[in-house]
This record gives sequence, structure tokens and C-alpha cells, in this order.
Amino acid sequence: MALFMMNIVVHLRLLKINHRYFMNAQKLLRLFRYIAIAEGVSYLALLGIAMPLKYLSGNLLVIKYLGWVHGLLFILFCTFLAFVKFKMNWTILKSLRAFVASLLPFGTFIFDKEIKQEIKQF
Repeated sequence: MALFMMNIVVHLRLLKINHRYFMNAQKLLRLFRYIAIAEGVSYLALLGIAMPLKYLSGNLLVIKYLGWVHGLLFILFCTFLAFVKFKMNWTILKSLRAFVASLLPFGTFIFDKEIKQEIKQF
């Protein structure tokens, strides 16, 4: 995971795109919020729909595709979390809370309230 994020930073620097200037703070926070909600919904769908289907009917395709989508959204969430951390000067504790919230069911929706308040400040 860390290697993937370092790879993105290297590519951004090679393209001479600095993550601090490619988007204003309000747009970045709003985009991060949408990604967090999508990641949370995909996590709940994985736990609430795909897992029961796997064990009740033996349907592995749902797990495969929904897990793939959730994995991509999680990587996107972590990438944008790094962008938001540097752009908004979030503390390590706040960034860690956002990361831990993404690991818990309904956690991103609880952390969403905090992001909404921060967007309203602009």
C-alpha cells in the first residue's frame, strides 16, 4: 500500500503536478467526501450482501467483483487522504482517525460529519 502511494507521488512529480496546487481545498475536500462515501457503501455492500451470498449460495463472483471495486475505492480513498492531509494541513491524529474510520463499518459515515463541517468553513 505504501509502495503504491509512493509510486503515485513519484508520477505526480514526474509530471510536474504538485498535489498542493492541482485543486483548491474546498473541491478537494468535497471530492474526498464523495470517495469516502462510495468506499463506505462498497464496504457495507461487501459485508452485507456479498458475504452472505458467498456463504449461503456459494456465489463467489459477487465477492470477486464487489471486492475488486471496494479495493479500488479503498486505494483511491487512501490516496486522497494523503492529498487532503497535505493540502489541509491535517494532523497525523485526524488523518489516522479518517483511516481507521474507513476500516470500520459505518465509520466513514460518522467521519463524514467532520468533513462536512470543514467544507462549511470555506
